[in-house]
Amino acid sequence: MIGHGEKLTLNQEKAISALLSCPSVPEAAKSIRIGEATIFRWLKNEDFQENYRKAKRDVVDQAISQVQASISSAVKTLKDVMDDKDAPASAKVSAARAIIDTAIKAVEIQALEDRITKLEKILTEKRGGEE
Repeated sequence: MIGHGEKLTLNQEKAISALLSCPSVPEAAKSIRIGEATIFRWLKNEDFQENYRKAKRDVVDQAISQVQASISSAVKTLKDVMDDKDAPASAKVSAARAIIDTAIKAVEIQALEDRITKLEKILTEKRGGEE
């Protein structure tokens, strides 16, 4: 069992990876040969939860980066469709629009995260100055 601020064990790190790649706790437990009860117990641990949340954020950040990297291609697809007078290409336009919309939303979310982080820092500094 880990205490507050301690590093995770190798099995706990494997459990986090399994939780990210498997659709359920039972399947995650089976994939790494650890009991379900053990994973459920770890999920109640603050440090484990924090590391699991960070790992999930990292996965989402990577996905957002991939979407953002596709924006140029999406814009090119839109331009190609706009320039092609004979092709209806509604499916391509829908896909391109989805990529652009997702990339824009990702930027908005990142901007909100940055603002929240700055506000939390200000709040922490203010609390520290009052104590």
